[in-house]
Amino acid sequence: MKLNQVIALVQGRKARATKTLTDAYRCWSPENLKGLTKTYKPLDEDGDKLPSESKVVPLHADEVIKTVISRLNEYYDAVATQDIANQSARAAIVVGDTVVIPDVPVTVLLFFEKQLINLLTFTKSLPVLPMDKTWKWEQQRGCWITNEEETTRTAKLPKVIVKYAATKEHPAQTEMYNQDVIVGHWTTVHISGAIPKVEKDDMIERIEQLQEAVKKAREFANGIDIGKEMSKAGQTLVNYIFTSA
Repeated sequence: MKLNQVIALVQGRKARATKTLTDAYRCWSPENLKGLTKTYKPLDEDGDKLPSESKVVPLHADEVIKTVISRLNEYYDAVATQDIANQSARAAIVVGDTVVIPDVPVTVLLFFEKQLINLLTFTKSLPVLPMDKTWKWEQQRGCWITNEEETTRTAKLPKVIVKYAATKEHPAQTEMYNQDVIVGHWTTVHISGAIPKVEKDDMIERIEQLQEAVKKAREFANGIDIGKEMSKAGQTLVNYIFTSA
């Protein structure tokens, strides 16, 4: 692919990636992430038969992440390819003892520095599973669920009390009142499209590590000659952040 072809691709991919990331920032409404199923079973076979309730989770954070990853991969890779063609200064991005990406051009390092700020903002906005519940992954639904929670349903039923027993002279005195009586149980399963807090924290930590590593690499890159062309740098960067360890 020629350089002018890459340049022609960058602006269009940038626009698509920016729109996707912006839409993702704005989609984390709590109602978009909630779902549940409720079933009712009366204690008495002749008790009320109440319909089940269910709500499908409208939005899944992992699906939004996949869409963002797809757009960012094509955009970052196009920019990286364009800059590689014009630059000779390179350095490796190293986190600890791990070389995340070797031989990165300085222009790409500058680009990654700016994009990691956006990625950190996006990642910090990711919704996490509520900490007041215990969650488990259900493969069939493709989302997180809780164990069943049982609550009772009550109804007011009439009761009679005898205030004074009957005598030869007077009939018994009674009084009717309503008493709350358990007539059934609700079984509730909470469903969520959010992600575990530990996954979000891991992503944020990896971004912050990359920010420091990219800065060091950029400072070192000015004395490095251009080497072998790199065409998947953006994809590698994004996958490092959003791939679970």
